[in-house]
Amino acid sequence: MITGHSLGGALAVMAAAHLHTKYSLVEMLYTMGQPRVGNDKFAQFMTSLIPDTYRVIDY
Repeated sequence: MITGHSLGGALAVMAAAHLHTKYSLVEMLYTMGQPRVGNDKFAQFMTSLIPDTYRVIDY
């Protein structure tokens, strides 16, 4: 599991993608207050790569 807050959340997404693709180490990803990372295609890729991904935001 990887977690991150704010900029750390954005970096957590990139790290999770790398670690899961290279080593199959990541099964869950939780971020809080994370800015959006990537475009729609990247979001679809991440959803297929790590289905247990949760992004907590505050309105």
